[in-house]
Amino acid sequence: ATYEEIQDARNYLVDYHKTHIEGVEAIEAAFDKVISQKLKQRKKDGKINISKKKEVAKPAWQENFMARFQKPSQQIMMQRAAVYVGFIVWSLYQSASTGPAFQVLAAFALTVYFLVAKRGDRTKTWGALGNTLVALVGSWIVGTVVPVYAPFLFPAAVSPETICSLFTFVAFYIVATFLK
Repeated sequence: ATYEEIQDARNYLVDYHKTHIEGVEAIEAAFDKVISQKLKQRKKDGKINISKKKEVAKPAWQENFMARFQKPSQQIMMQRAAVYVGFIVWSLYQSASTGPAFQVLAAFALTVYFLVAKRGDRTKTWGALGNTLVALVGSWIVGTVVPVYAPFLFPAAVSPETICSLFTFVAFYIVATFLK
């Protein structure tokens, strides 16, 4: 019998004996036993292969992109998150009077410092500057586009510069923490 026929018979019997609880339980047990026997038979006949799935090879560009990132220790992630949250709070607190330019500059310098320290070579400063600059430009683009299409995400009292700086701090955190 096919699986559908077994399923139909089970459904019919459960519906017919629905008032008799022990009968329904016996039908369910018999159904499970029949299905498990069918599965064992299919495995034995070689019709079913339950070996581990082979991993699909990723494209080269995806491998190269993922090779540029690493997950640091929990302590480093929390320390850097605290630093960048501090920058966020500072820029929100000072946004009305001066804007977040100084906070973004300080976070930029700190991100470059973190990258140079992580890479362990002062000659890689230009690469760290480039990575941080890409994060800055990308986050400012995202920070200017998102409020236009989703203005409900941010209160009206928050200036556009502050919104962009919030996206910048998040991008700096990601770059400083996860980029190799």
